Amino acid sequence: MTRINQLTAKIMDDTNQEVEKIIERAEEKKVKIIQETIAEAHREREKIIGKAKFDANLLKEQLISNARREIRDEKLRAKLDIIEEVFISAEEKLVNMNDATYVQILTKQLQTKNFTGTEVLVVPEDKRAIVNKLQLPVKVSDTETIDSGFLLKDEQSIFNYSFTFLLQFYKDELELEVAKVLFDH
Repeated sequence: MTRINQLTAKIMDDTNQEVEKIIERAEEKKVKIIQETIAEAHREREKIIGKAKFDANLLKEQLISNARREIRDEKLRAKLDIIEEVFISAEEKLVNMNDATYVQILTKQLQTKNFTGTEVLVVPEDKRAIVNKLQLPVKVSDTETIDSGFLLKDEQSIFNYSFTFLLQFYKDELELEVAKVLFDH
């Protein structure tokens, strides 16, 4: 029986060695899989961190760009408000100009006209008396008035020299000049 025991012991010994080799290979494989998984997790983490940094930078740039645009727009609105105030102030000064300046503007404009005798001049109510004293070659309306400037009417047309109308008419052209005067340094 010794032979059987020896054979059994040999088989058991061989089996144990084989099991140990299998366990050893399995352990090596496990370590390798764990290392690869850890390495993959590190790569994925770096990828996620990189994307997060990129996204954060992109968001930061967008926020900065939006802030710059808002500041630019606010500055533009402020400049437009200032220009509008200039036009309002100019209109107020034109509406309230003194009689001498008004007469000078009126006579200069009327010098360029050829009168037929059918024209009627419409002036602000507060300027009517001074205009009547000028003895112009045109009839001054006793019933119609205008807020500022004057109207020259005949049977076929009306020439509008109202200061409000003229400011509005030339506003687009004048805005650029006003902006240059106010904001170009």
